[in-house]
Amino acid sequence: MKNEGGSASKRTDSSENADKISIDSDTLKDVPDPTFASGAMGAGFAIKPIITNADSKEKFSKEKSSKEKSSKEKDGNVVGKVVSPVVGTVSAIFPSKHAVCIETADGVEILIHVGIDTIALNGEGFTALVEEGANVQVGTPLLEVDWQAVKAKVPSLITPILFTSLDEGQQVEIKDGKPVLVG
Repeated sequence: MKNEGGSASKRTDSSENADKISIDSDTLKDVPDPTFASGAMGAGFAIKPIITNADSKEKFSKEKSSKEKSSKEKDGNVVGKVVSPVVGTVSAIFPSKHAVCIETADGVEILIHVGIDTIALNGEGFTALVEEGANVQVGTPLLEVDWQAVKAKVPSLITPILFTSLDEGQQVEIKDGKPVLVG
């Protein structure tokens, strides 16, 4: 993965209620887990959900992103939807619902892994919104996440997005704050 010189960060509005949750995109090297940060599971990037107080005065860009998370309140907690960044087929949903794999028509496999050490939650705070074999479009909701409940129990909400089946010479680069598959 390129962009070793620094983090390519882009903050995006994630719903009509921008002062609840937004995301930053960044390189894998910033993931606080050596397996992801080293690229051992594949090239990619990471997104950082940022939960803010509803009374916050901080506002974010209105630009939408294919890796956005939409949010709403449910029982007083911020609940967000992790959406598909690509057109493809859901090839796996982990039993703990913390991760989803999607395969594109040209065979690229993408793993969306929500948070660090979230497998230990055994599905608590996660709801799968699709089943294995489902065809998805960009923006199709995949998972619903109770961000506050999960955040209280794991070291980080940073979410690696990994390309696990790249051909020799292919890599992911961050250009203008967006991931691009090259090679």
